Amino acid sequence: MPNSDSRGGTPHLMTVFVAQQMELAEVTSVVKACADPDDNRILAAALAADCSLLVTGDADLLALQKFQGIDIVTPRQFSEWIRTK
Repeated sequence: MPNSDSRGGTPHLMTVFVAQQMELAEVTSVVKACADPDDNRILAAALAADCSLLVTGDADLLALQKFQGIDIVTPRQFSEWIRTK
């Protein structure tokens, strides 16, 4: 059985999954969904990359739960999700 981290995920499996999903995207839009400009840049990048999932520990982003079709989840939620894939 693979080693699990303290959150119950398999670090190697998560690393492979994320590496397979990575892509560069040119951000051309401006988002104003959060008070924090840095959070808005993250959302704009997620939109530009056509993301379906955003993994973050940022409370303001997590409060949105979903943004224009992008599910916003904690690392723990992502860990649980990836174990089912």
